Amino acid sequence: MKDIRLKGKTVFITGGSRGIGLEVAVRLAKEGANIAIAAKTAEPHPKLPGTIYTAAKDIEAAGGKALPLICDIRFENDIQNAVNKTVEKFGGIDILINNASAIDLVPMEQATLKKYDLMNQINARGTWLTSKIVLPHLINSSKLKRNPMILMMSPPLDMSKKWFAPHVGYTIAKYSMSMCALGLSGELEEYGIGVNCLWPLTGIDTSAVSNVITDGEKEVMDTARKPEIMAEAAFSILSQDGAVFNGQFCIDEEVLRVQGVKNFNKFKNDPRVPDDMLMPDFFVPNEIKGKHPSAKMSKVLNSNYIEESGNDSKSDPKVNIPALFPESQQGPLDWNYHTIRQPQTYNRTHFWPRGKTLGGSSSINAMLWVRGNQADYDLWAKKYGLSNWSYENVLPIFKRMENCRYPVDETYRGKNGNIDVSIKIGLGKGPKGTNSGTKDTDENLNFDYNAETQFGAGLSQTNVWRGKRVNTNHGDLNYFFINLYVVIGYLQGLIDPGSKDFRSNLFVLTHRHVAKVVLERTESGNIKAVGVELVPEAPNISPEIIGCSKEVILCAGAVNSPQILQLSGIGNKEELEQLGVEVFVDSPEVGMNLKDHIQCSISAEDLTKTTYTDTFTSAASALFKYFTKGSGPLGCCGIESMAFSFNSFLVNTDKYAAQSPELMPPPNIQIHFLVARLNKRAADLINFRSFEGGALGKYDAFDEKLYRENFENEFKNFAAHLSGAMLCTLLKPKSTGSIKIKSKNPLEHPIIDPRYLTNDEDIQQLVDGLLECRKIFDVLRKYGYIGKENYVKCIVSELMRVNGRTFEEIVQTREYLVECVKQRSTTLYHPTTTCRMGTDARSVVDENLRVRGVKCLRVADASIMPEIVSGNTNAPSIMIGNKNIFIKKK
Repeated sequence: MKDIRLKGKTVFITGGSRGIGLEVAVRLAKEGANIAIAAKTAEPHPKLPGTIYTAAKDIEAAGGKALPLICDIRFENDIQNAVNKTVEKFGGIDILINNASAIDLVPMEQATLKKYDLMNQINARGTWLTSKIVLPHLINSSKLKRNPMILMMSPPLDMSKKWFAPHVGYTIAKYSMSMCALGLSGELEEYGIGVNCLWPLTGIDTSAVSNVITDGEKEVMDTARKPEIMAEAAFSILSQDGAVFNGQFCIDEEVLRVQGVKNFNKFKNDPRVPDDMLMPDFFVPNEIKGKHPSAKMSKVLNSNYIEESGNDSKSDPKVNIPALFPESQQGPLDWNYHTIRQPQTYNRTHFWPRGKTLGGSSSINAMLWVRGNQADYDLWAKKYGLSNWSYENVLPIFKRMENCRYPVDETYRGKNGNIDVSIKIGLGKGPKGTNSGTKDTDENLNFDYNAETQFGAGLSQTNVWRGKRVNTNHGDLNYFFINLYVVIGYLQGLIDPGSKDFRSNLFVLTHRHVAKVVLERTESGNIKAVGVELVPEAPNISPEIIGCSKEVILCAGAVNSPQILQLSGIGNKEELEQLGVEVFVDSPEVGMNLKDHIQCSISAEDLTKTTYTDTFTSAASALFKYFTKGSGPLGCCGIESMAFSFNSFLVNTDKYAAQSPELMPPPNIQIHFLVARLNKRAADLINFRSFEGGALGKYDAFDEKLYRENFENEFKNFAAHLSGAMLCTLLKPKSTGSIKIKSKNPLEHPIIDPRYLTNDEDIQQLVDGLLECRKIFDVLRKYGYIGKENYVKCIVSELMRVNGRTFEEIVQTREYLVECVKQRSTTLYHPTTTCRMGTDARSVVDENLRVRGVKCLRVADASIMPEIVSGNTNAPSIMIGNKNIFIKKK
């Protein structure tokens, strides 16, 4: 593993006896670095303070080891001797800082050949010669994985005549240093040696500047900054991975802004001087001197940024303890979204939990690991022309991700990945009867629904290991991230300095809300993403812009990714213009094609008395099991088994597939077996308070408010009794919705309209699924596991009033189940397809996840699915992020 820490590294710095060079040396010494200071004389300058010996004392006082060296970098022997002494004392050289410089700011008419030669001998020849002599030691440092780097104190190459005309000799000499850096960055790339330049945005208060440029005028020097700002920026650059951070022209303020520095007054000579009155330095392009220079210049940093609106919840028990996942919803870890009123569900608004913390929704979900069906991905390939997304192509990615903690068929499953997958039984002996619905027909049992076939019933596979949630924020990591702006994988190992996988060039910014992607129109007429604009989600954090030199990748999910695109000016042109959003790309399908899994549950009395919440009455026992062994009910999510079916649960789908494999569709129904009493929050999720118009016939004798209250009370009554439930989920809905922004305000929730059940086929398929659930209940009842079904008396009473039939007759009708679907259905939290991927011109992203019409912008989350998958969407979403890594590598 490459060591990017500075402690114990040896730095060879030229011109380090005073000014910027000395400040940089002292700053690195504070990190425990060895510093060799090379200067042409040990004698004090008549006008400038300090020698190599006084500098050595300052370095050692700061905590480093110093070696003062007399060395005139114009001469090869001097440099060679100095380098030999450094290697003899410290054992090698890891970092070279070419800081020595000569300056003469006069036009050509007044210039002398002597001064011109001196500038070029020191700046150009000296830089080149020192680099050449130190190079073998840097290559050796590379072999030892010590992260060697070269840093030139030289400016960006702005070929404007205004920088040549006043002092052509000095510009030629100084630009020679930068050109040397540019060439070496390419030449040494194969060794992983980072070569970069650093230059100040403003004038720096050094003795040389004061005496040579300003003649010591205090009023002028008050508008300069202290050399400490250059020292902090140099430290930041030298703390990067040289193999990644290479060939960059950096500006001091921009480096520190990207590092999160907000207050630059501490670097001013006089803090009272306004920013716009600071002395500008030479060679800095005008656009960098603007109001938001970081929008342009932070993109020279080849670092990786994750912007998260929420916080880091790694120590939150609601996240870590599996059984507490419902408590993480409807709180600070949740976006707390709601749909607009849905006419087909009696105008209810539906609660949509979405994770607002590191790890996103994988930090608040039920931890179920379901890949989807093989046919899902083959459909993407055949119907949408996405050949690289066929099951054959995504299977290796799924396998690479997984670390299955139980015996599996390794033809289909992975054992050496980063994501722990386990089968966890929270009640110790297993939930009684949850798989017995197919006990009489063994052909419908399926040990592994993520392997050869998905159909049948089996134990749930979860992202739980040793009693804790495994999400995209926690876990053991092997280099598992996108080297751009977003991470797909476990973050904590990357940002923990003590971890073997620590990445110093990865910065996680929490409490930052991405307002939009910053887009620019290039001279060639293209639209290009150049960064992201952030607004604070917490007090005392200023708005900021983070630039990029490579790409911006949105992984914000099916709600926030289309919202961000629309706020950025990518979407339906007419709608965006009405909201006053500047339109860059007319892409009408952004936010459209929304698909979600809707579910309706039925429950029955539990006769085994083994539901989760019953065991919680023995809290001491549950806590003891969890905190000593990571087991017991606290270590599970409550959904211990599930089943997948197509039309009829008891159809022998394997035989069907063998006869006509090309005709075998994916399942359309998923059943989650819940071995727990419903939490009181469940009533809030169904949102009875938004219920409108429950009368099925005439409104006479119908009291809507009373009906709503009775409905909610009845549901809570179910929750108070020991019950087992089946969540019947529609996997292939026909109804399609949308996500649209309300305004230009990035903090305002978008309009979420899933248009639930607007296609009647969805209702009928859910009813068919509920009938299959009843068949399973019949089998469970035969074996004595459950008692009577919990019927919704409010619905039954209303149907009896309208139809005049008996209670027993009503509950056996499809009409009753239709009303259950309309009045009790909720989301299963699987929104997708709002930034649809495809090969057609109307698709939002192409098969390489690139946003159409915009360069350097991709989307990599559930929103890109061309069609929703057959099952929980967490695993496919992570697969999409990993797929993006392989796309980038190609």
